[in-house]
Amino acid sequence: MAVLLAAAACGGGASTAPGTGTATPAGAPTSAPLTSPLTSPLTSPPVTPAGTTTPAGSKGGAAPTAPDRRTALAQLQPYLARVDALDATVRRVSAMINADTSSTGVRLRPATRTAIGALQAEVLRTGRALPAGLSASVNRPAVLVFSELASRAAAFYGVGDVSRGTDGWARLQGCLAGGARAAARFPADVAALRSLAAAAPAVAVPPASSRTAAEPLVRTQWIWGREACCASCGGYLADTLVPIVWHTHRTTVNGGSDGTVAGVDFAATYRAAGGWTVVIHAG
Repeated sequence: MAVLLAAAACGGGASTAPGTGTATPAGAPTSAPLTSPLTSPLTSPPVTPAGTTTPAGSKGGAAPTAPDRRTALAQLQPYLARVDALDATVRRVSAMINADTSSTGVRLRPATRTAIGALQAEVLRTGRALPAGLSASVNRPAVLVFSELASRAAAFYGVGDVSRGTDGWARLQGCLAGGARAAARFPADVAALRSLAAAAPAVAVPPASSRTAAEPLVRTQWIWGREACCASCGGYLADTLVPIVWHTHRTTVNGGSDGTVAGVDFAATYRAAGGWTVVIHAG
């Protein structure tokens, strides 16, 4: 059954849009890259996922075998596919921004602005793919990987038309630095997640209407709000599982609260026709 996720709330509004700053002079060259492009290191050796084999004599690139269905890795396959897709998108957007950068600053093309604006939907789709009911030993690294991708994507929210040497340029460099830290550790953390999941047993899938089924949405939406909401631009890494506490009954706090995540109120509503909708009452 489909699970729906509302846009991250921040003081009652949606996540912030890509930033703007001082315009780069028209006609400036576009050859100089940003100092901190937000791709994972392209020189890193490829990681062979757990549960795959490379035939003897092969030159590499063999089609992976399916993971053991008795393991958590099998349950994570849809999520890992979304992780790979989002990683590729972040790399593509990074290249677009680099192409829009010159020796005098950044001047974004309309296509680049559109690509940055589309990132939120892809981040949230990735969060929706995270399975519910995972053991803490698998859930923690899975959520960490999500936060790394969210941090890299949110870093682009600090990118706008800006000239070098301005306050806007300094903020841009800070945003990129946070995303670069996440990018540097991303390949190893994905490999660790695959290894841990391959060694862990599969878990029972909770009923779609259960609160347990809603918790991945609650946690990943809170992370995205922390990364991208209220003028934020990434930098947060979820190396621990923030607590989710459910109320026995919905309260009237913030117009309706079903629980808290990291102490922040949220509302979670289940409908058979659409699944869970989660709204974080931040700010």
